[in-house]
Amino acid sequence: MKNVMKTYIQHFFVIALAISINTSFSACSKKEEAQNNTKQSSTESTENLVSVPVRRDSTTYLYDGTVGDKLRVNAQFAITNGALEGTYRYHTGSRSLSLRGSVQADNTVQITERDDLGRGGWEKDSNATISGRLLGKLDPEKGIITGTWTSKDGKKSFPFTMRAVAPFTMLKHSKLDVSVHYPVFAAPELAALKDTLTQLSEKNYQSSVASIDTMRKEYAKEETVEERLDRLSEHSAATVVYAASNLVSLLWMHDSYGGGAHGIYGYEGMTWKLENGAPKRCKLTDIFRTDTDFRAKISNILVADLKKQQASLVVDSGISSFVDDLLKENLTFTVHPSGITFHFDPYAVASYAEGPFEVHIAWKMLQDYLRSDFPLPLAKKM
Repeated sequence: MKNVMKTYIQHFFVIALAISINTSFSACSKKEEAQNNTKQSSTESTENLVSVPVRRDSTTYLYDGTVGDKLRVNAQFAITNGALEGTYRYHTGSRSLSLRGSVQADNTVQITERDDLGRGGWEKDSNATISGRLLGKLDPEKGIITGTWTSKDGKKSFPFTMRAVAPFTMLKHSKLDVSVHYPVFAAPELAALKDTLTQLSEKNYQSSVASIDTMRKEYAKEETVEERLDRLSEHSAATVVYAASNLVSLLWMHDSYGGGAHGIYGYEGMTWKLENGAPKRCKLTDIFRTDTDFRAKISNILVADLKKQQASLVVDSGISSFVDDLLKENLTFTVHPSGITFHFDPYAVASYAEGPFEVHIAWKMLQDYLRSDFPLPLAKKM
């Protein structure tokens, strides 16, 4: 039993694959625009990538879009029995919004945009969390939704367009509670990354199947956990934080149940830089200059922000530096047009009950430490 649990825990941390936090449309001020206008080279938008047809069969799609003339967004949602649900992110923000709505038989789309995914997200049905509404039309063959975005108070409205650029696929076992959900990029520019993600997902799927199958056989001998056999599970699901023809950043969430008092979950960020179509998994040293003290700068920001968020292990237990973790590349991160986000699993900086934590650092705070050859996905000016 102990050996099985040890193997299971090791397996979890080996395969841990692992969604993100908001700045509303109205928050993009001219001051912020000027601060975001650094000398770093901006990555290409997905506006040049091919769109894909959209099926209303519960398939999740990644969408790239524009609200107004310049404000770029990306979204990830599925349509199931006429109901639409997913997430939405402005390139100028650091945080995901939730999307919930409907798609009628005539392809009319009605969506409510809500800021309810952060800490305190239990207010999901409160009118206070509404940040905007979208009314449009879906062209399922072209994979394009066009319409009008309107602010909560109805005083602002802008045309919007969203294009589906990647469907998600799911590897799911017919008998065991195991699945892996990942994007399949359609663009020729991302063909190599598509192959890489497919191979990675299939490998982790097979590893999860083997892990759950082994646990079921071992636990069947233990009377105390025999009744929990059908609850044993491992799942991995990807969220696309940012996607362009030369840079893709994903956040994987892995959740599992191994027969204990509760399940466990964790996150892993994967940022890929594509040069001549070949994907390279990025480390922090691919983003920041090694001749600077970027680790100390980031560590100080992380500690201060986590204290503000009242992460108990930082506030009460004395976590005062992340320099060593940054040196060993132990921290999970994703990149986005507005900055870099660090993701902390349960138990990392707080108790399990407090849940995971995120710290988003704007590029403007780190501009003196950035490498000139990294294609930062800087948000376009509004």
